Amino acid sequence: MKKEKDKERADYYDRINILDEPLEEPVEFSLGGQLCRDIVSKKRKGKFQNVTVKIDPLQVRAVRKLATTESIPYQTLIRLGSHKKWEKNLLK
Repeated sequence: MKKEKDKERADYYDRINILDEPLEEPVEFSLGGQLCRDIVSKKRKGKFQNVTVKIDPLQVRAVRKLATTESIPYQTLIRLGSHKKWEKNLLK
């Protein structure tokens, strides 16, 4: 069943140009009040979820070098950097 769905998705993206899909309209979204407060107060701790993100290979090398100088895994450095950015935006 999963293989069929994966094949359908692959066929779909082979047929269309996904660059034609995005709308040029502004998108608004917000987090629920309690969720926002929990994130900012660091109450939300738990298991991590694996995600796939496409990043320029030069940026990955730069992050890895920086992480090496900080003696931390590069994934942690990416997570910390994105967390700081999101927290800054949530506090606006």
